Amino acid sequence: GDRDNDRGTRSKKKIGTWGSYVIMVNSIIGPGIVVLPLTFQRVGWGWTLMLLIGYCVVSTLCVLFLADAMTKIPGNDNHRGRVEFLQLAETFLGTQTYRVVIGLFFASLMATSVSAIVQASQVIDHASLSVGSACALQMTPKLEFVCVGETDSPFSDSVFGDSWVLSLGLVVLFVAACPLSFLSLSDNLRVQLVSFLALSFVCLVWCGYFVTLGLKNKVPAFGSSGSSFAFVLFNFAYVVTAPSWINEKQPGVDVHEILVAASGTGLLFFTVPCLLAALSINFEGSETLLAYLTREDSPVIIQMMTFVYTVSELITCIPIVSIVMRNNLIENEIIKNRSLANLVAIGLPWIFAFLSYGGDNVNYILVWAGIITAGPLNFIVPAGVFLLTTKYTLIESADDYSGTGERKAEDVKLGVTRR
Repeated sequence: GDRDNDRGTRSKKKIGTWGSYVIMVNSIIGPGIVVLPLTFQRVGWGWTLMLLIGYCVVSTLCVLFLADAMTKIPGNDNHRGRVEFLQLAETFLGTQTYRVVIGLFFASLMATSVSAIVQASQVIDHASLSVGSACALQMTPKLEFVCVGETDSPFSDSVFGDSWVLSLGLVVLFVAACPLSFLSLSDNLRVQLVSFLALSFVCLVWCGYFVTLGLKNKVPAFGSSGSSFAFVLFNFAYVVTAPSWINEKQPGVDVHEILVAASGTGLLFFTVPCLLAALSINFEGSETLLAYLTREDSPVIIQMMTFVYTVSELITCIPIVSIVMRNNLIENEIIKNRSLANLVAIGLPWIFAFLSYGGDNVNYILVWAGIITAGPLNFIVPAGVFLLTTKYTLIESADDYSGTGERKAEDVKLGVTRR
């Protein structure tokens, strides 16, 4: 069936050490980096750095917990089979908890994907202003095709303000990013490599620009905006995507080394450019870093680099999330039909992004996703699964073997017994 075909197309483990490092760095960074400068200003550099370092360490440990738990599934020693995040939850946490985890899992990934889509689309629209105007099909209050110039654009993440629109930026992004979502992680590897190199270059250019602006802002060590803590939490909400990478990495790739290197790199990207931005930029309201850097008065090279960031990081983040979502839907037989799984994993985020495009909605998405889903899903569930693996031993039923005598991790029916 569709599930068997899906396994067959993704059975080869092709991702080597360098590819693994790049994929995990790209997964860690995601869309949250663009709101971190504002977080530094509101929460304070002291709190933000402490939280970033703390979440970095804890998230790395949680991925290691999951990696260890994956090997406890019969037939998956040394990660030679396929075990997705939701299979671990179903196996160790019980039916009721598993259902809750399913809800949190898809809410978290959906929020990540939607925020990346919205941010990338808004940057494309802002970039359009530099060559004339940004255009869109306005839905309310009247269905009409509208174009706005720089003087008409409000200080908002969307150049169309709070209007509900189908923007040209969203359409262009859909054409560019959507096809990548139908591939596997290993098939996306070249795109991920280019993305990482471009991201590194852009961040260097940004840092130089922030220094030239002057580090004049007095950012407090300890601020008072509690809601912004969720932005920090969301930045390390990559734990649930790690099993999909582990399933496709080559046997010789060391999980521990990759995680330490990738999380350290992610922490560097989060702290240096974002803190420099906080010290040098005065943001308008809830304006994100991308919205500020694509203003008409920004240097052309900075606008270009911001557009490159959008293409290189946010666009490549979108397919990773969709692939992880689809893998879990199919491997856990939540949706057995691959076409329907693609519709949910790829189609729904674009629909929600279209509905939430106007104004500063992406900031609210990140806040509530961080508060409601990121903490429990990326930290509590992995720790719980790991603790249960130390108390229970998995046992196999009598029909765990196929007619050929070959045992596969995804085909094993499991029970638990206390040690």
